[in-house]
Amino acid sequence: MRLRVFLFKRIIHTIITLLIVLVLLFVIFRLMPGDPTRFFIEPGQTEETRNQLLVKFGFRQWADAPGIYREVAFDAKELGGYQIVFEVNDTQENSIVLYGSFNKFEMPTGSDDVEVFVRTEEIFNSTTGRLGTAEKGDDLTIKADVSSSSSTPDIQVTGNISLFKTTDLAEVPQLIYPNLTFTLETGNVYGYDIQNIDEAGVFIATITARDNSIGQEKTITHAFAVNFNETEMGSFVLVEDEDKIYTYEDEFTPNQMRASIAITSSGGAIEHVHGTAINPSRNTVERHENLTHPQITVPRNIFEQFWVYFTSMIQGDFGESFYSRRPVWAHIEERAPPTILLFGSALVLQAVFGVLIGVLLAWRRGTRMELSAVVTALFFYSMPLFWFGLILIWAFAFQLGWFPLGGMVTPELWIGGPPDILTQIADITSHLILPLVTLMIVGLAFTILLMRNSMLEVLGEDYITTAKAKGLSERKVMYKHAARNAMLPVVTVIAISVGGVVSGGVLTETIFSWPGMGHFLVQSTLQQDYPAVQGVFFLLALMTIIANVVADILYAFLDPRVRL
Repeated sequence: MRLRVFLFKRIIHTIITLLIVLVLLFVIFRLMPGDPTRFFIEPGQTEETRNQLLVKFGFRQWADAPGIYREVAFDAKELGGYQIVFEVNDTQENSIVLYGSFNKFEMPTGSDDVEVFVRTEEIFNSTTGRLGTAEKGDDLTIKADVSSSSSTPDIQVTGNISLFKTTDLAEVPQLIYPNLTFTLETGNVYGYDIQNIDEAGVFIATITARDNSIGQEKTITHAFAVNFNETEMGSFVLVEDEDKIYTYEDEFTPNQMRASIAITSSGGAIEHVHGTAINPSRNTVERHENLTHPQITVPRNIFEQFWVYFTSMIQGDFGESFYSRRPVWAHIEERAPPTILLFGSALVLQAVFGVLIGVLLAWRRGTRMELSAVVTALFFYSMPLFWFGLILIWAFAFQLGWFPLGGMVTPELWIGGPPDILTQIADITSHLILPLVTLMIVGLAFTILLMRNSMLEVLGEDYITTAKAKGLSERKVMYKHAARNAMLPVVTVIAISVGGVVSGGVLTETIFSWPGMGHFLVQSTLQQDYPAVQGVFFLLALMTIIANVVADILYAFLDPRVRL
């Protein structure tokens, strides 16, 4: 019963401690200099990818964008004019086909003798970069900005316009306006007026600008869309406030365009909107079924951010590294085994030999052996760990060449795959010895001194005198009665040191280039990789708490006077 009550209390304490740790880590992350969301920005990153990262880390949440429009993204890698076809259906089985257009131009480089940029004046918004659509009966003006490398240019702009109104590339387009001649308007701008357009569809203009003075020309294709007017659309209505139908180049994704349509129906709700993009000059088709209303991200308040962060950490989801974009757990799984091998071995050796030697020194107090051992232990305990490690590297790796300078394996042995098991063990062991000796010697010195002092206190207790008076053997008194009770402080130190097995020794792993958690923690800290740092510290706190619970239980086992 007492054990269950004790464990229940410790569970409550553990939860409170973890909550405090998580709050501190969260506060540090959010209060660091600068905007923490800057870590989610990468060159060439799409806006959607960045939003997904911000949502995953709890900074934002998904919400429907304002309005009723539906939007789709099309690939626009190929140059030329694109025709966009929207097939719209409502719940009352009414349907209509509407059109949009997009133009992918080759950006002027100055290397061509003749450069041309074409726009449809009335439907192109130069401020937003959006290309809208016209209605049947509208007048439009196609303008061509022409530049030439000639100092005395003789420009002539001609073209043809064909009508597309299908999603089938096999259908032959209808030539509507043949043999066009553009008129010079002002400067280097040439224009052609199209009055009272009486067809709905996508018009593809093939325009050639020729400089007769140098015999060079440039031909491009340009698309513009015309839709039905309001009286011809039946129950369907394009929403004026949302710009009806338009296309634009995606700001965050190279070689991609977006097409938007805002439409309602008085005959029923809009059920399906299908979209098809065609580049006739490049013979490419891309179709999307059932366009959807886009979602945007909106900021979460600080309490919502903490809840997302807290629940993720409790579930062991530490997120992704800011730099590698790999899950933090993947890094921990790679770095934990080397650290456990190094620090676990050092901790076990430190505990076993430290207790045995400490007991022996206390039992042989006042002898030369004790004096020599205490002086030696104090020497190594006072020695800076990084300095001792460097001395070992200089002496045994650099001067004598007995051991490798650093790392965990010899890369040359692992080229083409892992070697045989004996070679692997020998290679890893040769790399392990120096960092293991560094950790064990420094830690062993402290354990010896602690165990000796604790043992000396216990030897003055009455129950030790009673045990001797009973005639028990010296060995039994020393180990069964004295050492068992003297181990309580050592158990506490070892329990606290268990956290170091997970987090790794920052100095040791850095000095010996050991690929463990300590080395990973240093790299992540320098790179401000907060998800990785938070994951490592969370595991460190968790392991330390668990180790202390185990230490409390061991207290009751080692000393009957201790009650849980």
